[in-house]
Amino acid sequence: METENEIKERVSLLEVVLGEFIVQTNKSLNQLAREMKEFKDEMSEFKDEMSEFKDEMSEFKDEMSEFKDEMRLDRKEMNKKWGELANRLGTLAEDIAAPNMRTIAQQLFGCEYIDHFGVRIERRNIKARSIINEFDVVLACQDYLFINETKSRSDNVYIDQFTEKLALIFEYFPEHSGKTVVPVFSSLSLPEKTVAYLTEKNILAMAMGGETMELLNFDVLKSRWIK
Repeated sequence: METENEIKERVSLLEVVLGEFIVQTNKSLNQLAREMKEFKDEMSEFKDEMSEFKDEMSEFKDEMSEFKDEMRLDRKEMNKKWGELANRLGTLAEDIAAPNMRTIAQQLFGCEYIDHFGVRIERRNIKARSIINEFDVVLACQDYLFINETKSRSDNVYIDQFTEKLALIFEYFPEHSGKTVVPVFSSLSLPEKTVAYLTEKNILAMAMGGETMELLNFDVLKSRWIK
């Protein structure tokens, strides 16, 4: 059986161990508290950074939206300018073609007097009154009716549309019925395949030469009208 001194020594030892345990526990708790505080500070900084990032992303989205709007407006303005340029090129080609129609009529077909000459003429179809067509150049003399179609660029679709228009020409110009129709398709330039297609359709091809427009398929001229 333990003596009183032994019990006192054991209790004293337990007190020492407990004291050390408490000290170490306090140290650990203090360390944990410091680490928790550092973690909270880091999380706070992270939240601030995320908030700044969100703000930057929001600004970026706004800038992208403004950029898209500007691009849309620029594209619309560019398309408008291209359309205006295309129209000006088409008008330019018509203005060059018109005086050459007089030359063709007078020098190649012997039209001493020109009875009618007009540029960009709109006429109503006498059989289908709701239909109105535009003709780029129309020239009439005693025996011939010259019809010119001018495009800023060549395309077989335009030629086919011109052919369809020619088939009904006297429904638009009944006062010239009985005259020989001379169709002329003109552009600033015509590739060989387009000239060949016009020749196949018995349509005169006219494009820019050295200084003015010139006929490119005299074979049609000789076989159809000039003997």
